[in-house]
Amino acid sequence: MDYASGKYVYFLDADDYLDFKYIECMVNTIEDKNCDIVCNLSIRSVLNGKYTSSRLPNFQKDDFLGFQDKYTTIHTFPGVIWMRMYKKSFFDRYKIRFCNIHTDDVYFNTISTLYSEYTYIFYGEYYYYVIDNLSMTGVIDSLNRKDYEHIKAYDRIYDYLKSHNMKEDKLKLFCVYPFFKVDTQDKFDYYKQFFEKIKEDFYKNEIIYNDLEKFFAYSILNSNNYEFYINNYNKVVTIGFIKSGKKQ
Repeated sequence: MDYASGKYVYFLDADDYLDFKYIECMVNTIEDKNCDIVCNLSIRSVLNGKYTSSRLPNFQKDDFLGFQDKYTTIHTFPGVIWMRMYKKSFFDRYKIRFCNIHTDDVYFNTISTLYSEYTYIFYGEYYYYVIDNLSMTGVIDSLNRKDYEHIKAYDRIYDYLKSHNMKEDKLKLFCVYPFFKVDTQDKFDYYKQFFEKIKEDFYKNEIIYNDLEKFFAYSILNSNNYEFYINNYNKVVTIGFIKSGKKQ
């Protein structure tokens, strides 16, 4: 990114590929809409030579198309970088760069989107997300630590907000996904210090979080140690939430 000399920046995962006019479509859209970031929701998964067009559940409705404010974009649309194209001048203006963690997509896109009031969402040419046996094995292995890596990303985001004196009351300081688990001592210790760090801001803006996110935060904050947690809460956050008799 420091050496890029073009007008726009786009990131393509090494094992995926694009429609022939994908980049042209992205460039035309970002120029036509005159915004810092555009997001293309057209994805095809490729598994064993078979193609499946994807529309993830959280953007099934066409009323999500068009300009979306930064909070809707962060909380609704996937944080992966390969769905987006960015203006190079936008990065340079705010000195936005990646951080050295596994899920730095989450960090990078959250910080980027916060500096851009609106992102333009559309369906264009297709991005081909390739899934093979090797990558499937990697995905399964990574799921065991993916929750841990996501909280690391949110931890870095919180530190960034504090160091840059950015007051973002409408921004969730964390989100919870179905693969979240508290199944090791080191996970519990890290989650505990994270929620202790953010709890003042979390309590102040508790209304923006869903019931599952509040359940996760409070189950950690109400546990003094890992032994107490595993004796009182299910290690899989979503199962524990369901067993508590609450609804998301």
